Amino acid sequence: MEDAHETLKGVFGGDLFPSHSQNIASKCGLYVDTLVLPDPFLRSRILFDRLSPKQTVFYLIKHALNLLQYKELAIADASPPIVVVLPDTTLIRDSEQDYIFGLGRRDAVIHAERLFGRGFSCFDELMDYGSSLDTIDKAASSVADDRRLLFDTTWTGYPFKGRDSSPRTSALLNP
Repeated sequence: MEDAHETLKGVFGGDLFPSHSQNIASKCGLYVDTLVLPDPFLRSRILFDRLSPKQTVFYLIKHALNLLQYKELAIADASPPIVVVLPDTTLIRDSEQDYIFGLGRRDAVIHAERLFGRGFSCFDELMDYGSSLDTIDKAASSVADDRRLLFDTTWTGYPFKGRDSSPRTSALLNP
């Protein structure tokens, strides 16, 4: 969302999460393209040390039910998205952020191994390999499983000449 410069965003900055008695998207949605809501579970974490287990469960369930009010808007096939739920990066400890980035890097390596049909010992090795694929032809000839490849929806070419499969596109990659 930080890179969606053409989108007018409204960021909820109040309490732990918007009130359960009103859906703020129905009011703010008239004025912004995308409503950015905080991750209520991450925001509530600061309270959990002070709450009893029963109170902690109460707030987890309360936030889960409240979050469901925004489900249809969050999963709607719209570009830009109507509602997104994002963590406050300031609430993520450096060690947690490193952990999350590490998970993403491991997932990228697993995906790339399947996409290219070869092993990578680590994320840096994958990045080195990826930097050698500096043309569409090089990248296309390196792909072992083109079912795992997504293209930008605005690109009309297809690099796999002579193959029976057709390109898959992703609206998520649409600029």
